[in-house]
This record gives sequence, structure tokens and C-alpha cells, in this order.
Amino acid sequence: LLAHALQMKWKIRQMDVPTAFLNGDLDIDVYIKPPKGVDVKDGTILKLNKALYGLRESPRKWNECFDSFMHEHGLKRSQYDFCLYHGSNVWVLIWVDDILITGENCGKMVKLLKNRFHAKDLGELRDFLGTEIISCGDSLKISQKRFIEKVLTKFKMLECKTADTPMEAGFQVDGTSKQVQVPFREIVGSLMYISTISRPDVAFATSFFSRYLDRPTEQLWKGAKRILRYLKTTIDLSLTYDYDTTPTLALVGFSDSDWAGDHSDRKSVSGSLVMFHGNAISWSSRKQSSVALSTAEAEYIACAGTATDLLHAKGVAYELCDRTVVPVLQCDNQSAIKLVSSYQNSKRAKHIAIKFHFIKDVVAKKEMRIDFVKSQDNLADILTKPLGHVKFETLRKMIKVV
Repeated sequence: LLAHALQMKWKIRQMDVPTAFLNGDLDIDVYIKPPKGVDVKDGTILKLNKALYGLRESPRKWNECFDSFMHEHGLKRSQYDFCLYHGSNVWVLIWVDDILITGENCGKMVKLLKNRFHAKDLGELRDFLGTEIISCGDSLKISQKRFIEKVLTKFKMLECKTADTPMEAGFQVDGTSKQVQVPFREIVGSLMYISTISRPDVAFATSFFSRYLDRPTEQLWKGAKRILRYLKTTIDLSLTYDYDTTPTLALVGFSDSDWAGDHSDRKSVSGSLVMFHGNAISWSSRKQSSVALSTAEAEYIACAGTATDLLHAKGVAYELCDRTVVPVLQCDNQSAIKLVSSYQNSKRAKHIAIKFHFIKDVVAKKEMRIDFVKSQDNLADILTKPLGHVKFETLRKMIKVV
């Protein structure tokens, strides 16, 4: 939504609904004891007419209330993102009680929300869910500097040494390292929030350490703190969206894998990055569920994962732009591309799980195109393994974390 609003040069308004859950209407009988300060006869109980905070039904009832309000005023809920509503030149995004509105007719929607829910108009978007969003003419910067500072303070890392990369190149887990009692889950949880919102450059390292939440060791603890050292060094970097001067509607996905990169079980890692108008809108780093017997198989499985992300982005892009986009999946392995494009029986692919073969059908129906990309230009490489400083910094700039 942010990338599309930038492309259309629309302003993004932010609103907040106070006591949102109290707007929900209960459809079941709920009784409570009289709270302190209410003067009633002894033995009296009260029946609730409205939802209250703390009730299990309250979030659902607020959602139903807001959804009904949107439909009353001609907006439809997205089929691909249930938090997104679209109408006549207006788009509304809601996260619990925080709302973003953009489009040519957002002023009317702002008034409607004020009248119905007494929503507060916070003006142009600047801070959303702890993320700073800075508009700079033809660009948009998404930063979590304040949150990173809080994490560094919490773990006493404000005065730590610098690190050029979030993870040491060639890092492998040492099985002999001593287990320690440290807040490992807390540090990884904080890093996950950062890596999924504004810092794809730390997504692989965070995903790697999240595999060991139940058994942290001295080596893993130092590795997790190295990510914080890297974030301290690069705290002023932000994910940047730029206005795309190309007239075509571009939706491109990059897929890559690191074959048998984990020496403990020899499973591969899939990296996926989706770009809309040249801006990163979705990324992931996932360990594959089975051992791949070749680089082609690992890349093929990675392509199937990226295809699911691309199809979701394609659906949202259709609703935003009101025209069909044929996304392009870019892969740096020719054998994997041939496996995707062919229905021939192959000894190399007959054992691959059926769920990964759906990409053949998608490409055959021309719902997606798959192309070759040189390895040095494959942006998903940063999501598959720890890289050296030079290559890491090059790819980081290419995905516009600057």
C-alpha cells in the first residue's frame, strides 16, 4: 500500500480509534459482578450490552462492527489481505485500532470515521506501530531507529563495538558450546520484529538464531548480540521506497537457496524477495523442510516458496491498480528453471513432494513468468547465508536499505 501510494503521489493519513473494543455489540448474554463504586442491591448482577476489554469476544465483535461500517459506505474487504479495504479511489488499512487511509477521496472517509467512532485524526503518516515513516518528496523512508535504541538499551549494548555484517561469514553451530541461561528468546523476538518490518538485511541471521530458542549456548548468544552490534553500527539506515519512473507495472520476485548450508542436518535455506515498482515489499528466509539432493532441487523448492509470495502480491496489486499484473520470478539456476517449465518425468524430480510442483501449473497457465538472473544480481542471496562484507553491502544497497 505504501509503495502504491508513493507511485500515485497520494498522501497517507493516520487515525486512531479510542476504546475501539467498546463499539462491538454482543450477541450472547454476558453477566458481570457490579464494579466498585456502583450502588446496587446486594446479590445484583449486571448484564453487558456492549463488549468490554478483557472479553474473548471483544476483538471479534470490533472487527465485525468495523467491517459492517466499511460495507455500508461502499468499501470492500480485500480477498488477499483482510486488513485492507478498497472503494472508489480510497484505500483503508486497519491494525486493531490504528488506521491508515490513502487515495483521492480520503478526506470523506476521515470525516465518516470521526462521526461514527470518534476517531482521532493524527494527520499525515509519520509513526505507525513503532515504525517511523518519513516522506522525502519522491521517496519514502521506513525506519525503526527508536525501537532499535530501546532494544540496545534493554540488553546494555549502547556502547558496544561495531560490526560490518550481522553474521560472521561461514558461521556454523558448535555442538560443544556450553548452554547458558540468558534472555535469548527476548533478543530474538525483538530482532524478528525489526527484520520483518524494515530491515531485510538482518532477516537471515534472525531466522537462523530463531531455530535454537530452546537451547541457547555461549556461541549462539554472542552471535545474536553481534546482530545488535551491526544494528548499532547501521542504526541510521532505513528501507527506502523510490518513485518508479518506468510506466509499466512491475512485480518481480527473486528466489535463491543455499544448498545443504546447515552442516548439522544438511537442509537448505530458501530466500525470497518481492519487489513492487522496484521497492521491497515482502521478504523471507526459511529453512527447507526436507533435504535436497542437488542444487537444482533446492532452487526448485525455493522457487515454489517465492511463487506463493508473488501470487499473494499479484492479488493485492490487482485490487490496488485495477489491472492484471503478470509477475516475473527470477532464479539463478538454469536446471531449476527447466524443471519448472517442463512436465517431463525426471529422475531428479520424481521424489520431490507434490506441494512444490504447483509452480509448474502456475507457469503453464501464464499466471507467472520465470526468468534467469545472474547470481551477482540475485537480491535474494542476502537471505540465504552469511556473506562477506563487500558482497553483503552491495546487495544491501540494491534492496535499498540505505
